[in-house]
Amino acid sequence: MTSELLTWQQAFNSSSEECGGKGWNLARLHHYGFAIPKGGVITAGLYRIIAGSENIHNLIGRIDALPTNELMATENPLLTKLHAAIVATPLPVIFEQTLTEFLDREQLADRPVAVRSSATQEDSGEASFAGIHDTTLNIHGHDDIEQAILRCFASLWSSRAIAYRRKMKISSYQIACAVVITEMVNAESAGIAFSCDPVNGRHDVITINANYGLGESVVSGTVEPDQYRLNRFSKTEIDSQIGQKQQRCQAKPGGGIEWVKNTDSHQACLNECQIQLLARICDRVFHALGRGEQHQDIEWAFDGNGFILLQARPVTALPKITCAEIRNQPEIWSNGNFRDAVPMVMSRLVSEFSDHQINNILHRNFDGFYPIDPALRFARQFQGRFYCNVSLMQWLWFDSVEFPPDKMNISMGGHQPLLRIDEEYKKGLGRKMRRIWRGLKFFRMIGRYRKQADAIIKSETEFAEQYRQLDYHALSDQELVDTLQLLNNHLTDYNRAFIMLTSQSGVLFMLIQTLEKYLGERAYAIANTLMTGCADITSANHGYQLQSLAQQLKNDPQALQIINGREFQSREWRAQLPEHSPFKKAFANYLTQYGHRAVYEIDMSRPRWREEPGYLFNCIKGYLALPEIQSNAAIRTQENENVWREIRQHVPFYLQGYIRTQVATAAHGSELKELSKSTFVRLMEPMRQAFVEMGLRLAQRNILESEGDIFHCALCEIVAVLQHEWDGKCLKMLIAERKAIKAVQEQLPPPDIIIDDAPQYMVSQPTCGATGLRGVGVAKGVASGIARLIRTPEEGHRLQGGDILVAPSTDPAWTPLFLNAAAIVMETGGYLSHGSIVAREYGIPAVVNIPGIFSLIKNGDSLKVNGNQGMVEVMMS
Repeated sequence: MTSELLTWQQAFNSSSEECGGKGWNLARLHHYGFAIPKGGVITAGLYRIIAGSENIHNLIGRIDALPTNELMATENPLLTKLHAAIVATPLPVIFEQTLTEFLDREQLADRPVAVRSSATQEDSGEASFAGIHDTTLNIHGHDDIEQAILRCFASLWSSRAIAYRRKMKISSYQIACAVVITEMVNAESAGIAFSCDPVNGRHDVITINANYGLGESVVSGTVEPDQYRLNRFSKTEIDSQIGQKQQRCQAKPGGGIEWVKNTDSHQACLNECQIQLLARICDRVFHALGRGEQHQDIEWAFDGNGFILLQARPVTALPKITCAEIRNQPEIWSNGNFRDAVPMVMSRLVSEFSDHQINNILHRNFDGFYPIDPALRFARQFQGRFYCNVSLMQWLWFDSVEFPPDKMNISMGGHQPLLRIDEEYKKGLGRKMRRIWRGLKFFRMIGRYRKQADAIIKSETEFAEQYRQLDYHALSDQELVDTLQLLNNHLTDYNRAFIMLTSQSGVLFMLIQTLEKYLGERAYAIANTLMTGCADITSANHGYQLQSLAQQLKNDPQALQIINGREFQSREWRAQLPEHSPFKKAFANYLTQYGHRAVYEIDMSRPRWREEPGYLFNCIKGYLALPEIQSNAAIRTQENENVWREIRQHVPFYLQGYIRTQVATAAHGSELKELSKSTFVRLMEPMRQAFVEMGLRLAQRNILESEGDIFHCALCEIVAVLQHEWDGKCLKMLIAERKAIKAVQEQLPPPDIIIDDAPQYMVSQPTCGATGLRGVGVAKGVASGIARLIRTPEEGHRLQGGDILVAPSTDPAWTPLFLNAAAIVMETGGYLSHGSIVAREYGIPAVVNIPGIFSLIKNGDSLKVNGNQGMVEVMMS
């Protein structure tokens, strides 16, 4: 065996098996551009040489055979003997020479240093060993450093260390010890920071603990430190507490450490600017070492000039935060509710933004009528894609307003099982009355927002337009950061109105519940008929208007010739189309209304239609080949009369007026759901403009390869560069790694659900003979045609008029394709999903939520889609 003393860069190119967790993580911090002390890593080979000597090896074997309770009961003589044997072992002469050369090269020979153990299994994603192995601070001289190295090796054989290894099922023969040697930092203050809240499990909080002097006082838990908690996305302070900090730990002249009384314990160790700077550094560590998923536990020191990181390790155990009543049930995560809007693997910035917004929006849903724990987490990522905590959603909506889990599943879509709810809990009179009362409060609230909807949408549209017109290029770096923060805060504030307006569509389930009492299983089909074509759906309108644009283009021969020509470039449409063109004017008006939208528009890295209208031109050209769609108003009127005849036969007369009111309210609710989503996306547009300008600047400064790479950065990284806190030299390397990971994740099939951490893939089973597939019928009617499997809107050119559109899920960009289709079938989707609402508005038969549909149906299969019964049948040729 050989041992080496590695520089930080050499250690990065090695591994945790040789450098231990602490050493390799410090090397990674150095590699990614963080400030760490001068120093390096003694590889675990030296420990293996010493542990392999006959005497020590035999002692380890005897200790390994002892039961844990015997080791922990009293000071075990075998442990004492092993510890003494290791500390007394002379280091190899060749290593002593290597150590001397290292200390001279790093200019540490006459400087105080810290010697820290770095076990090969510690600071991993599974085991931390925090505070278990030895660290010696403020050491002077070659001989003392050698002794500290041996004490690090011996610390692997304390009773605590052995007990922890056994608890974590780590064999004593698996573990070895590297050693980190670093220059001592002359710390004015120091402590630990977490990219989460380790106590309550909140993922959206950065927690900082601080005291004056060395961090040992905080790490050891000897004092009550200051604590600062900040929102991880915005870095705004949530709360702070000035600790008592009775004493501090400091370096003692001549070596070692001492404890002295703090004379300024009532004052905060860090000012506001320092707290925010440290929070951004902590967040950068989370995104660099933790890849934006694994939270980090960081030791830091402030030397009066800046922050220096002493250690970073994964947070290995966060408490499971859920409701007490469902704590013993599996946690179920589903992509059903998210596949409409965010089915893709996202770049880092978009992922970070989406995580913040989604979790905040779903929390705001319960404001004012049902207080919930702010630590509850509604969304997480798995292999780069978003999943919703549906077991939590099912419980919260049942316990708050008695909305049944089965209805929640139908509403959301997805293939998740139902939550089990104790029958006694359902029946308790007191609980039931509280749920009824909360339901009344909730509906009063959404009623208030319904009345204010026009004013809210008008105000938000004006705000978005004001900032869309802003000249971002003229702003300084700091002004650009400040403007982005303002835009993000404004969008976050809109979250409450957004979720209240989208919740209006839930009135449709009140209509269905009323109908179910008298019409049973027919309730859904009847509701679908009543809702067909009766609302002003913004995302349906942009399909209708594209169809109208196609007709105008037919009547504008010059514009038609230019658009069909080889030289036409969609981004240059304003310059290439003549000023007198009626089509040009109509298209400009279209972009005024809908230019803020995009294909998969929640992904902020996607160009808006205003920037890149190529998809719109393709849709328009696709409509040119189709006959103008004739109005089916007469047919709809007749179908509507038929279902009202059925209602009059089965529903008491005194409820029929109430049903008409519910239909009108549900139709308006669907309008508001789609309009509020459009407004949310409109507010995102100026944020995208700000990010694009940031990307241009960083590319011009050679920090990024191209402006589009800004979307592969974390927000904290961008702000750190623009505020001159960091030179950003390692961003290109981080981005290359992120792109490579994203490319791998994009090739992985996304599971339909995750139960705790176990992915599950669902496939639909035939329920009607051998060829019938059961889903959820969300739009009435029956249609037959050829299956056309379309995975993204960009593939929409393959859809021929009269085909059955088979899609994984749909967002508003799919809407123009609906008008070409005879019927729609979706792999996921709920009754209130975007595609369901638009299909009902268009009067196109639709069945959603058929798992594995892409493996069950082939392109060209003949299908019969029955939206009334929620069935899809593959017709035998």
